[in-house]
Amino acid sequence: MVWNGKQIINFIVLLILLTVFASCSHENEKTAKKGVLDLSSWNIEKDGIVEITGEFEFYWNNFYTYTDFHNSEAKLVTIVSIPDVWNNLKIKGKNLPAYGYATYRLKLKTNTSLKEISLYIPYQGTAFELFQNDKSVLKCGNPTETSKNFSPKRENNIIHLQLDTNVNELIFHVSNYVFRDGGLWYPIQIGNEKQIDKHFETLLFSDIFLIGILFLITVFSLILSIFRKNDYASLFFAIFSFFILLRTALTNTLILEHFFQNLPYVLTLKLEYISLTGLMFAFFYFIKFLYPKVSVKTIDYFLISFILLYFIIIIVTSCYFSSKLLVPFQIVFVLSIFYAFFLIIKAIYKNHHSAKYILVGFIFVLISSLLDVLIANGLINFSFYISSYSVAIFIIFQLIALVSHILQVEKENINLESNLKTITQLNEIGLDITANLQIESILTVINQKINSFIQIDNLAIGLYSSDNNNLQFIGIDSVGVIRTGSDLITENKSLSVICFKNSENIFISDYSTEYSKYLPEFVFYSNIEYYQSLIYIPLKVKEKKIGVLTIQNKEKDAFTDFDLKSVENIALFASIAFDNANIYKKINSKEQELSAILETANEGIGMLDKRGYFTYVNNSLCEILGFTADEMLKLHYLSFLANKNDIRQLDFRSFIAGEVNIISSENQYIKKDGTKIWGKLSVKGIRNAKGKVEQIVGVFTDIDKLKQSELETKLANKKITASINYAKKIQTALMPTNEMLNQLFPDNFLLFRPKDIVSGDFYFAKKIKNKILLAVGDCTGHGVPGAMMSMLGISILNEIIRKADINNAAEVLEDLRNNVKSTLQQTGGKYDQLDGMDITFIAYNLEDNTLNFAGANSPLVILRKNKLIEIKGNNMPIAIYRIESPFTNHFVELEKNDTIYFYTDGYHSQLGNSKRQKFSTKRFKELLVEISHYQLEEQKTILEERLNQWQTTNKQTDDILIFGFKITEKHLIRTSNLIEE
Repeated sequence: MVWNGKQIINFIVLLILLTVFASCSHENEKTAKKGVLDLSSWNIEKDGIVEITGEFEFYWNNFYTYTDFHNSEAKLVTIVSIPDVWNNLKIKGKNLPAYGYATYRLKLKTNTSLKEISLYIPYQGTAFELFQNDKSVLKCGNPTETSKNFSPKRENNIIHLQLDTNVNELIFHVSNYVFRDGGLWYPIQIGNEKQIDKHFETLLFSDIFLIGILFLITVFSLILSIFRKNDYASLFFAIFSFFILLRTALTNTLILEHFFQNLPYVLTLKLEYISLTGLMFAFFYFIKFLYPKVSVKTIDYFLISFILLYFIIIIVTSCYFSSKLLVPFQIVFVLSIFYAFFLIIKAIYKNHHSAKYILVGFIFVLISSLLDVLIANGLINFSFYISSYSVAIFIIFQLIALVSHILQVEKENINLESNLKTITQLNEIGLDITANLQIESILTVINQKINSFIQIDNLAIGLYSSDNNNLQFIGIDSVGVIRTGSDLITENKSLSVICFKNSENIFISDYSTEYSKYLPEFVFYSNIEYYQSLIYIPLKVKEKKIGVLTIQNKEKDAFTDFDLKSVENIALFASIAFDNANIYKKINSKEQELSAILETANEGIGMLDKRGYFTYVNNSLCEILGFTADEMLKLHYLSFLANKNDIRQLDFRSFIAGEVNIISSENQYIKKDGTKIWGKLSVKGIRNAKGKVEQIVGVFTDIDKLKQSELETKLANKKITASINYAKKIQTALMPTNEMLNQLFPDNFLLFRPKDIVSGDFYFAKKIKNKILLAVGDCTGHGVPGAMMSMLGISILNEIIRKADINNAAEVLEDLRNNVKSTLQQTGGKYDQLDGMDITFIAYNLEDNTLNFAGANSPLVILRKNKLIEIKGNNMPIAIYRIESPFTNHFVELEKNDTIYFYTDGYHSQLGNSKRQKFSTKRFKELLVEISHYQLEEQKTILEERLNQWQTTNKQTDDILIFGFKITEKHLIRTSNLIEE
């Protein structure tokens, strides 16, 4: 059955009328006012269930009891409307947070004859406890004043209460430390035991009924997808039905928790959100596979990415975080519904009749949702919400659409089978067409084959000529007369040019009425006989335009859609045949030219058969190896190898099998006179149409001189590297050992990463009497030049300390500068070497725990109580300088747990990220503050990790040196007992 638009509209109107006129009753609504619900006039037997809504007393961040209220200890915070979440409440101008706890209080007045009532309390989100006066009557989860020991629970509850008085207080203790909303979310129903039990059974039956239908539809769709292996629409519809089934089991009457009572709260809440993403994802793909050509790729990618992102967020984040993002997801969900509407309307427009059933199901759900909103707001009366049933009806309509689509596909398959014979013939025709390499022969075969199943009066092929920028035609009419002609590409005055330029088919059944769509300026003369039925098809090979094919008939409506498809297939073979003909023509004209090129090439060129024997060699290859062409044509290529272990590199078996496309290797080869020569051999296979190697082409390059030079360079580099490694041993020996540093500074770390084998950065440490002398230097340059300067610096420092008493740090730097200038003969002349060093030097007095610092272009950094103290040195190096002045002494009284850092500029000058920016001094200091609360060894690890993350693929730009130590009681005790040098 296929419905038209009028039938669909009538059906929808009928649904609305039936729904509205069927509304006959609704639960009584009694509104609480200022914390009091007066039910004294309520006849429980006649009036039935009452829904408790209205104004409750509200006490934030307090769990008050019946006693507290009657001892006047509870102070009223505000009046709130129930149901609602407390996040919407404002106290003192600010919204309440989601996390917290509160007391809700309602006085319930009944007539004196009413002795017992029952309450249906649906799942309220997290945890609550209900008190009737001073007695706890229901506990759902464990509500607490703090997050400790708090436990939420998803559960619908029915409680039966005895009434000893006509005024009872219902006191709710509610807390939330897990969800985005807190409070009493849903209204509470009150009635007698029979009424409440029946109410819950009705809801439960509704859900079980829906789950049963969904289960059957899921199984049915799954079986359909199994028997129809390529039918992904059925598979995703089964998944869609399953997720709706899962969501139904997780909401409303909470059937899943009803049967599995020990399920964790977090698991069920995450499953509820996952079911929403799952059904959205599955329905999206259901529509996509049902109607593959109607979707919009950009929107598809956005929706899929958004759904997957939210799914990952649900899995890896807390319930609170994922629930906070539920609102934007619901917005996208609503937008996706509109998008689905668009796709369905588009599918209907494209004559997918099954889409009409999906549209009806969609409209039914929207109407039922609208009615539920009206019911919830009391604008119409109805005994229960109908959306659960509407979902079942919606799913059934989708199933009808799926089955309708499958039947339509089967019908199309039957039609395809009826044309299978013709298609088989087309494949045979294609082989006949491509077997020819002459344009006239190809045209004759195409004309014969098309005439075998289509009546045509004219056939023509127009091939594009880039030289003349036109289509050069050769045609044949019904009596076999061959005609030629051409159409200029620059003029849009012919159907052939339009077809060629746009690369689109042209199908005309009545030229006298349809020509104006393509040729609006064409003058049609009624006294001239035109071809009335025309088909133009572009000829392309791998998106390269090569021409057009046209068939024509004098009669109107001479061709069918199937004729168009058939000629399209022939056009594919014709494109290949004409392209091959052009290539063949060019090959013939280039054969002699190619042969001359091969003979005069500098590289040795040879051809081998699949066994590895030469079938062709050029002059250059003969000259390189010293053989004649006749001698080489009798030899196998492996006979030239000097080292038989290289055979595996040149094994052609994987090459011939198609596993690799090119083999290239460098090996030694034996010439005819027995001498060895290094050569580079690159081979490539010439494959036939089936992809099998027929011949192998090899290019041989003489690299003997290059190889000898390479070997000499490697030997020289090896010697140089050995020398530098020896220099490293000397440099390392001059600097303090780790054991010595650990003795001097029990709590320390050293991050030392030279750019090259040896370093221009150095560190120095000595203990003289009651002082520890420590320096960190950065010499001009890095590598060998830098290392030589660093060893000079260390030697001079040792000499200074050995000869003189150390009174202060500035004097040491003065002596160091004078010695460097003297050693390097720096007098201020024009051609002086300006090499030198930057240095941080301290003298740490163990007796009074003071530190004396002087610096040359280097600061000292102290971390004290998470604050960074920077003491800057003088802005001049240890070397000759344009304006020299005495170095400045700085004295610091150290405190316990102070951490002192020495560093060179290598770390903060390192280039990193995509813009190759420096790490920067500012970022380095911020990092020191950030990691200051870690142990020093952990600080070193973090510094190394951050450096690697910043550096990524950038090379190290300078030597890196950072030394840090902490002042502790342990340090003071150990260092004071060290043996003096």
